[in-house]
Amino acid sequence: SGSPEYGQPLSFETFNFYHLHCWVIDPATAHPHACSYVELVATAAKRQRHLWFVSYVFVDPIHKFMGCLVHHASLRQLHGQLPCDATYWIASCANNLHRREFDF
Repeated sequence: SGSPEYGQPLSFETFNFYHLHCWVIDPATAHPHACSYVELVATAAKRQRHLWFVSYVFVDPIHKFMGCLVHHASLRQLHGQLPCDATYWIASCANNLHRREFDF
C-alpha cells in the first residue's frame, strides 16, 4: 500500500498495466479460457502475428503508452494501412499469464 493511488478510485490519468491486468485481462482470460488476451479477442490466428515488439513499464499510465504507439505509427507512416500492418507485441496482452512459463 505504498502507492499514493492505493484505495483511490481508478482514473484515466493513472490507469496502468497493473490495473488493466487485475481488472480486465486476468478475469477475462481466466478459467475456462486460461489463455492470453490476444488469443481471447483475435478473430484468426494470422491476426495474432505482430510487426513490432514493445517494451514498457507496468506502472506507466496506459494513455501515455498508447500515445507512444500512436506517435510510433505516425513516424512509421502506418496510419491508414490494414490493422495487421501496425500490430504490436505487448507482453501483458500476448502472453498467457495463466501458465507457469511465459512465452518470452
